Amino acid sequence: MGMVNQQLEQVSVIARCDYQKTCAMLVQVFDQTAALYQDLVNSSNTMPVDLDIQESMLLILFHK
Repeated sequence: MGMVNQQLEQVSVIARCDYQKTCAMLVQVFDQTAALYQDLVNSSNTMPVDLDIQESMLLILFHK
């Protein structure tokens, strides 16, 4: 978690430099992660760990 928090802090610093590009990148990452999560939810052979990973990634994106 320490490394994740450090990365989130770095993103916030980067975001101040070029808000529009950073925002577009975050939206793109969110959209890709959400689409993959939806595919996993709809798949009949999804491993629970795969869902856990995607849920964690979505939570990280919403954390700050």
